[in-house]
Amino acid sequence: MKTAGKRERGCAAPGERGVALMMVLWVMVLLAVIAGEFSFSTRNETNAVRNSRDLLQAQLNAMAGFQAAIAEISAPFAFNYLDTNGKLAFASQDLGRAADAATGRDNPGGPTKSGPPGNPAEVPAAQQQLPVAPQRIGVPYHGGSYSYVIVDEDSRFNLNSMVRRDEATQGESRSPYQFFRELLMRTGVPGGVALDEISDSIIDWRDLDDFRQANGAETDWYEANYRDKGFLHPYKAKNSKFDTVSELLLVRGVTAQVLFGSAALPPGLALLQRIQERIGGKQGASSAAASLPAWFLAGQDGEYSGITQYVTVWGFSGSTQVRLNKNTASPLLIELAYPEKTTEIMSARASQGYYQVSERSSYFTVTSEGRHGDARYRLAATVRKMGSSARALLHVQALLPDAPWPKDPYGAADAPDLVVSE
Repeated sequence: MKTAGKRERGCAAPGERGVALMMVLWVMVLLAVIAGEFSFSTRNETNAVRNSRDLLQAQLNAMAGFQAAIAEISAPFAFNYLDTNGKLAFASQDLGRAADAATGRDNPGGPTKSGPPGNPAEVPAAQQQLPVAPQRIGVPYHGGSYSYVIVDEDSRFNLNSMVRRDEATQGESRSPYQFFRELLMRTGVPGGVALDEISDSIIDWRDLDDFRQANGAETDWYEANYRDKGFLHPYKAKNSKFDTVSELLLVRGVTAQVLFGSAALPPGLALLQRIQERIGGKQGASSAAASLPAWFLAGQDGEYSGITQYVTVWGFSGSTQVRLNKNTASPLLIELAYPEKTTEIMSARASQGYYQVSERSSYFTVTSEGRHGDARYRLAATVRKMGSSARALLHVQALLPDAPWPKDPYGAADAPDLVVSE
């Protein structure tokens, strides 16, 4: 009996030993869960910190690309042109003086002279080999890279030139009204009522009165037909100049296909949502995402190449005749603006790289993208250069974060990994 009693006092029963083992296992499981949660939380925090660091560095890289572009623009240059790769480049003042001498001019960078440039055969070979633009895509920087593109806004048609319904040719170039109608037809807009609606409505959108052109639209039309334009609330004609190219989407007759082209619906829809959000609130944006309005889909049966790469709200804005930088304007715009001189201009550009040494632009749009790790950041700004000396002033006209990569009128613009953001 004593032996049995000692055994009972010294040893736990089999059931008690099982409970202790289960308690130890549960404690181990709990500790493992806590450790796993701590590890997961730490990993997430580490990733968040790394992503924030990469995004900040990507923003700084984008700013570095922007400053690199500003350095190109702000340097004294005699004229700007397109290099052999079709990229915007700047001729130094020394090169400008040499080209001036070769073409018989005495005033470098002076007013535009009428008539063709000098005979390309008389230009020395060293001058015919204009320098190419520096590397702008994928430039290594601080463990990442930056890419940027410079667009000459003076090589595009200024929408604010559309001030009256004038179809007469003025001087060596077409009138803005005549030019724009030709541009619409060449990019896919059918003639007739559709063409008249867009052309006349643009004039009505920016003029100061409330008198409608023959096929135009003033405030009364937009207040009555805003739903046909895809908006939830009525709005008024601006009666002022265009501030952005995307403002065209508010104008009667202009669809996303007309502006962006048939193959650019996603960026167009994103822009439509942003415009609707401003005018009609969040509800307007969500409804647009749910179902495309009829006006947005209008003309899908046709093929539109879009006009966004040919128009601007900056640069030359003469009301009687179209004025473009003849050294950098796209072949299509040269043909439409200067039908009698197209062959002369394009032949000179093909042989010597430029048409006239006096073609110096003032407005440029810079789009820069910075990358670091998996992060990317993009911004764009339009700058105006006032003066041509080393002390020329640069004024930032507009700054757009998260901007789209510009569409090149030649169809061959470099873009980082060919990624086009909304």
